[in-house]
Amino acid sequence: MLYKALIGNDYYHSQEFKAFAHGFDLLCKNSFSFKKILQVFEGGPEAFLSMVGISNITSSESLLQYLSIYANESLTFQLQNATNNDTLTFHDLIISYLCGQGAPCPSHLEVLKELLNNLIDFSQINNPGFRSRMLLWAVMGSPLLDSEEDILIYPVGDNDMAYTQQ
Repeated sequence: MLYKALIGNDYYHSQEFKAFAHGFDLLCKNSFSFKKILQVFEGGPEAFLSMVGISNITSSESLLQYLSIYANESLTFQLQNATNNDTLTFHDLIISYLCGQGAPCPSHLEVLKELLNNLIDFSQINNPGFRSRMLLWAVMGSPLLDSEEDILIYPVGDNDMAYTQQ
C-alpha cells in the first residue's frame, strides 16, 4: 500500500521496473537468487542491505584514508592535562579509538543498548571495523562510506551553528 501511495499503480507495470525486478530473480552460483538471500538472511532484507553497504569497512584502515581530524590548541592542552600525557592530541585519541576493538566501557554500553538504534549489530562489536562503522554513522548520519568526499572531524561546542538545530 505504501508503494502504491508513493509510486502509483502504473510504475510497477512499466517495462523498466519489470526488468529491474526480474534482475532480483536471476540465479547466482549454486542456483540461489538474490531474492532468496533477502528472505533467509538473519535480520531480513534491511539487515542484509545494511551489511552489504558497510562491508567495505573491514578495519580502521578502511576509513582512516578518508578522515581529516582537527582540533584547536586549547582542546589539545585540555586533553593533555586531563590525561597527564604531554603528547596526546585529538587526532591521536580518535585514531586510538578506531584501532581498538570491543566496547571501551562495556558496563556503560549495556545500560545504553536499549536507547540505541536496533539496526546496530552488537554481535559484531569485536570486529575490527565495528568502531569505524559506528564513527562513520555518527559523523555522516549513515554507516555507508562515500569515497568521493573526505570526512571532517573536529570538536564543536553546543552553540556551533553547523552542529545544532536552528
